[in-house]
Amino acid sequence: MPHVKLSDVRKQPIADAVLLAGFAGSNDAAIELAQAVFPRKPWCLVRDWVIFGAAPERVYADIIVLDEQHRWEAGEWVRSSSLRSFTQDCLFETENTVYVLLGNGHRAWMGQLHAP
Repeated sequence: MPHVKLSDVRKQPIADAVLLAGFAGSNDAAIELAQAVFPRKPWCLVRDWVIFGAAPERVYADIIVLDEQHRWEAGEWVRSSSLRSFTQDCLFETENTVYVLLGNGHRAWMGQLHAP
């Protein structure tokens, strides 16, 4: 699937998008939170994110801030695998990663995403 930038997605009709406040502290504090709640799971800090409620829920982020396992470089984008849990209003857990959602983002419900 080609990369779908959030700026392109935001041009598509999104029903019932809700503004969410993610983690507002420092990167170090975000890492500490992720490690405290999910001590055995690698973390990835992201910005400019949207949680899409098209089952299964996934998070799309245009900006990776820092990835513990260096799977992605800072500034790259990411699309997660399916949601396992969402806690602390900012921790999006998948099977392999906990994404720390930094700053404001959205939760939206829409159908299939298509690259422009």
